Amino acid sequence: MESNRPHVEFLKGELALGFTFALIASQRLEAGNRTQAEKSLENAEKAYETVLRFMSDAKYSKQLTSLEMEELTVEREKLRKKLEALRKSESQVSSG
Repeated sequence: MESNRPHVEFLKGELALGFTFALIASQRLEAGNRTQAEKSLENAEKAYETVLRFMSDAKYSKQLTSLEMEELTVEREKLRKKLEALRKSESQVSSG
């Protein structure tokens, strides 16, 4: 079900952006390009933080249905886990 509500689409877009930057960071880490991987990871973190900030703000979150909130929370948590795994991989690359 597609939403026509701009703020929901914005949050979904930010999550998609976060996952895209996380994928790029992963590929750059695998290629050994730590500097570029870190930049992509920082951008993914910014997208995550943006979603978290909007979802934590009652002004915006009260406009979300319970289903939208649940779906966005699940995706946000997936992104958080992906970012944590990348940070762990990054630290193993730098120490290994």
